Amino acid sequence: MGDKRVTDVLQILDESPVFGEMDPAAWADLARVVRVYRCRGRTILHSAGQQAAYLFYVVSGQIDLTSVSRDGEEGSVGSFGAGQWATWLAPFDGRPTERDIHAANGSTVLAFPLDAVRLAFEQNPHAYPHLLREISRRFRATLRLQDANAVINRDQRVGHILLMLAEFASGSPTIGHVRITRTALAQRAGCSRQTLYEALARLEAKGLIRARYGGIQLPNPAMLRAFCTP
Repeated sequence: MGDKRVTDVLQILDESPVFGEMDPAAWADLARVVRVYRCRGRTILHSAGQQAAYLFYVVSGQIDLTSVSRDGEEGSVGSFGAGQWATWLAPFDGRPTERDIHAANGSTVLAFPLDAVRLAFEQNPHAYPHLLREISRRFRATLRLQDANAVINRDQRVGHILLMLAEFASGSPTIGHVRITRTALAQRAGCSRQTLYEALARLEAKGLIRARYGGIQLPNPAMLRAFCTP
C-alpha cells in the first residue's frame, strides 16, 4: 500500500470514536492489512450464511445490509453512509451472519480483517467502553424502528423509519439523508407503494421531507421527530 493511502487510513482510524482511543501502533498494524474496494456497479461484500471476515468502513457511497424473504423479495435492513463502520458486532459475534452486505455503485469501502481487529482490541482493552457506546447508539436507533411499528398513523410511521435510517446512514440524529428505493421503504412501512407515495406527499407538503430520485432528504430532523411523537 502506498504511503498516501496508509496516511489516509491512519487518519480514518485516528478520527474513529473507537479506534481513535487505541495506541497509534494498532492503527499502523491495521493499515498494513486493510483491503480497499472501489465498486463499479453494485458489489456484494459479504454473503449471508458465511462467517464474517471483515469490519467495513465506508469512505464514500453507501453499503446496505439486506435480507431475502422466502419468496425471493430483497429488503434493506440498514444502510451505512460515508464515515460509518459496519458492523461493530462483527468481530465478536462468531456466528454465520443472517444478511448480505452490498456496496452501492461508485462506493469506496475499506475492509479490515477481523483477526486484526480483535487483536487490536486485545492490545487496547481501554477502547471497549467506546465500542459499547457505538453499539448502544445503534441499538437505540433499532428500538426506534420498533416504536415505528407501534404507530398507527401512517405518516408518523414513515417518518419514524426515515429518521432511523438517516441516523444509521450518517451516525448522527441531526443529519438527514436516506438513500432507499420507494419499494424498500414501502416494505419497511408495511404498506403498498401507492400508500407510501401518498404518505410521502403529505410529509413533503408539511415541509418535513424532500423526495429526491434515489433518496429522501430530511431538511429538519428535529421537526420531523416532533411530528412523529404522538
